[in-house]
Amino acid sequence: MAGPKQRIFLPGLNVRAPWCSLIAAGTKSIETRSYPISKKYLKRPLVLIETPGPDREFTARGVAVIEVFSCFKYKSKKQWDSDFVCHKVSAEDPLYNFHSSKEKWGWKLRVLERISPNIAVRKKGIIYARRCSVPLDNLSDRGRSLGKSVHGFNIRF
Repeated sequence: MAGPKQRIFLPGLNVRAPWCSLIAAGTKSIETRSYPISKKYLKRPLVLIETPGPDREFTARGVAVIEVFSCFKYKSKKQWDSDFVCHKVSAEDPLYNFHSSKEKWGWKLRVLERISPNIAVRKKGIIYARRCSVPLDNLSDRGRSLGKSVHGFNIRF
């Protein structure tokens, strides 16, 4: 059993509400961006950080531990449309929909562990946070072993 002060430290990925909730629930399995994910963050555990956006009234908070395991570039609107069930971005969305004049990337991800939304987020950037403190008592036994089992990544205690 983990003590109350034992923690792991993970990098984090910022995703706006409401998309973050869909990822944490397992109903959105592709995050879309206009750039590929940094290789530094591919295939390693990340804290999924829900950010409020302009219309929500809460502070950024960690809600899950995820892994982005694959990244690909969308080659056509047809390919984009066929992935709607995975990325959940409406064709009417003026900001995040596919535009042929801009690159659009898909980041395939999976939820490794849901966590209580009270994780301390430090050194938060626009896209990534370098250090999120996750209390071990927020994780299941499987979650506590993430650092030893996911692609050889070592989590600091």
